[in-house]
Amino acid sequence: MKRKPQKYRKKDKTKFHRFSDVNQLKSRIQAEAPSSGVYYYKFNEEDVEEITNTASNILNQKKIPIQFDDLPLSRYTKQGLKDNKFDIMTDIQRCTIPHALIQRDVLACAKTGSGKTLAFLVPLLEMLYRNKWSSFDGLGALIIVPVRELAIQTFDVLRKIGKHHTFSAGVIIGGNSELDEEKARIRQLNILIATPGRLLHHLNETPGFTCDNLKILVLDEVDRILDMGFSEEMDQILENIPKSAQILLSSATLSLKIQRLIKINLKQPEYISLSNYDVEENKGKKQKTTVTPSGLTQYYMLVEAHDKMNTVFSFLRTHTKNKSLLFASSCKQVRFIYEALRSLRPGVSLYELHGRQKQTKRLEIYSQFADVNKKTAALFATDVASRGLDMPSVDWVVQIDCPEDVDTYIHRVGRTARYKSKGNALLLLLPSEVAFLNKLEQKGITMKKINPNKEKIVSIEGNLKSILSGRLELMKLAQKAFISYAKTMYIMKDKEVFNINKIDLQGLAKSMGLSTAPVIKVNSGAIDKPQGEKKGKLSKLKEKIALKKEQQKIEESDDELLRVTRRIEVDESESEDKEDVKKLPELQAEGVVIENEDVGESGEGEEEDYINKVKERLQNEETQVKETWKQRITKKRKEQREKNRKKELEKKGFLEEMAILDIDQSEEDNDNIEERPRKVKKLEPEPKKDKQEELEDKVLGMLDDI
Repeated sequence: MKRKPQKYRKKDKTKFHRFSDVNQLKSRIQAEAPSSGVYYYKFNEEDVEEITNTASNILNQKKIPIQFDDLPLSRYTKQGLKDNKFDIMTDIQRCTIPHALIQRDVLACAKTGSGKTLAFLVPLLEMLYRNKWSSFDGLGALIIVPVRELAIQTFDVLRKIGKHHTFSAGVIIGGNSELDEEKARIRQLNILIATPGRLLHHLNETPGFTCDNLKILVLDEVDRILDMGFSEEMDQILENIPKSAQILLSSATLSLKIQRLIKINLKQPEYISLSNYDVEENKGKKQKTTVTPSGLTQYYMLVEAHDKMNTVFSFLRTHTKNKSLLFASSCKQVRFIYEALRSLRPGVSLYELHGRQKQTKRLEIYSQFADVNKKTAALFATDVASRGLDMPSVDWVVQIDCPEDVDTYIHRVGRTARYKSKGNALLLLLPSEVAFLNKLEQKGITMKKINPNKEKIVSIEGNLKSILSGRLELMKLAQKAFISYAKTMYIMKDKEVFNINKIDLQGLAKSMGLSTAPVIKVNSGAIDKPQGEKKGKLSKLKEKIALKKEQQKIEESDDELLRVTRRIEVDESESEDKEDVKKLPELQAEGVVIENEDVGESGEGEEEDYINKVKERLQNEETQVKETWKQRITKKRKEQREKNRKKELEKKGFLEEMAILDIDQSEEDNDNIEERPRKVKKLEPEPKKDKQEELEDKVLGMLDDI
């Protein structure tokens, strides 16, 4: 068969830059550029009202339109915005984009979910288009973000609105990605989105990768980048950035930490703040609002430490038709709460997201939870998920632990009520953390108090205890989560809110299914109980019994839980105290039979056989421990003696002669072999026992006597 002749196809002119279009854009931008505002390097609360006048002046100028179509943008960018239904600009976009198009440095601060991503992506695409950027020009735009999920999210938005452009874009975020593959592709990119650590690695290690031709640099969530300890990395990265490059900074909050960064690197930046004021479009009047989204309803609830886990579980049981995001203060807490509540099946899909997960796992969980079609789910997360991530349809943000400061609170609750949608936020506070409400009021954040419905509160303490007793790994995870929480509260700087001595640690441990609070050690010693009472010998003995009962897993009978009989060695000092010995029968009532070396109790029949097996197993374990310690001490003593002998010989110059003898023994005659060691042996010092060896002898003797 003959092939049919192909029809003549016109060249797709959208693939090439039109010089006439570029020149028209440049002239329009110059003509419609807004006047420059006042430049500020200090961010005190007294300056907020005066600084906001800059934003109000921009919004009320007749030149600044409301729709993207009226801006001097290329038709490729406009088409990408229209395809994704981005028609009307938000306030931060109206303030930022005109200044960014005229190549001014901009420092933008606005509420979470206000559209800051588009506010710097649109000028970025226009900058490269006006400079007729191609694949031969190398890297032209660089976006630095604090976390990997935000990098993926930013890349998705860029790919949607820039699909009609011919620029190449990519993401480098570290994790499990291979360096060789990244090195091969990074030199071909025009737009790069990266995290600070991975970017600095390529700048130092990848040959041919430079930022010499960079036109625009974007720092998204810059305060978070500095808070995560990337100050030194950012200084090194900025040394590789040309001074002529345009810099755009965006964040939900601004602090004094970025003041030094601005002074050194930004050229008279436009400071635009819409966090504290909303500006009316026609009248130009300032109406004070809060720094949180306008569609957000905020609640707080006072919860005792022993009811915290019950409250979290009950919340999930009563909100099975909502999508909820729950924040905890540490990775270990997120892991424990997720594993524990998943075993209890609250009736909603559960997910976990924290920094110790592998990158592929984090991205998979984020994409599943952020799916628009998923209407019901609950995600337990650390502050990894509090910055910049766009999670659609989140109905509730629950903060299980009190946030470190007000800025952290703002970022957490910003995951709901995005743009024009509505949402709810719930903050669980211990009675000792009520002072945090005053700090929120100082920032203009007002909250409503709600009380838990006692009829709907479900107690899960008993269920958690039974689950932990059957799963040793979950019990260890609970102990680690408790210690992690206590240490986090201990190192908090704001002692007015976070006072470890006012927290009921025993109640918190019981709510997690632990019978007693684990010992928490810090650099300055152990954290005492909040009551500050001295522990008596009886209480110490109770804790010792409970601790051993948790750590050692003993098989239980099939019919019912038998009383666990365990051999506990009672110190002589404790047994001599008559008052404490009289109280020992109280412990037997708790289900633990205490045995001394001479006195013991046992049941009859199957129970007696079971107890004998337990005793035999414990004796075997003691024997193994003794033998292990004997071997360790003997080996250590032998090594120490050898070291001492070599040191003495080295002092007298005989070490070299012994080394020669060891090498040449196989080659010399038997007569020579017998003569030379005798000469060395006469000069070899006799080993002397030091204090360490005497102590080891005592330990060995004690092990033999046991």
